[in-house]
Amino acid sequence: MQKYKVTVADKALEEIRGKPLIQISNADGELYLGFGEMIQWDKHKAPQYVLKIATQFRFTLDTEIILGKQDLFWPSYEESHKKGFKMDEFNPNSKKQSRFNEQIERFFNADVIGDYIVKDVRAGKMGDFLLIFKNGARLEVVSDAFDLPTIDDNYELWRLFETNKNKSDFVVKPLGIAETDEEWGFESHE
Repeated sequence: MQKYKVTVADKALEEIRGKPLIQISNADGELYLGFGEMIQWDKHKAPQYVLKIATQFRFTLDTEIILGKQDLFWPSYEESHKKGFKMDEFNPNSKKQSRFNEQIERFFNADVIGDYIVKDVRAGKMGDFLLIFKNGARLEVVSDAFDLPTIDDNYELWRLFETNKNKSDFVVKPLGIAETDEEWGFESHE
């Protein structure tokens, strides 16, 4: 694992500059963003680039936070106001019940998702980064590694990969960049 280097992360994130956000989903408490074009992969179609975010994030548009990490774990407004609703019975993996899915329908629906084109990328020193979109939206990703009682070498902050390419994923962990090789266009600094 190499020490975290801003220039290396910037270079990896440059792969999605100018690419539209075409897919947004979640699984197991992680955010998945698809960029570029839908391409044939195996027997189905998938986004050209996938950015998987396990750490804290928030999308903002103008002065409003439109989506954040905690939205993955809370019920939608409609669900939480149903008669007899009990939080301990809430299933965050339900496609209809979470605040995440409510916000996706509102801010990232098929009519507007094409407006999210990556205009700028900026990596920080702690595994954090910022994506700025042409429509004014911003995705801020910040490390939550300081919340971990001990640093687990398996924990990832975020991962970027190009679908259907034979190169390693670009993986950022709390202690640095886990996998970087010549295929991403940089040399290893082990």
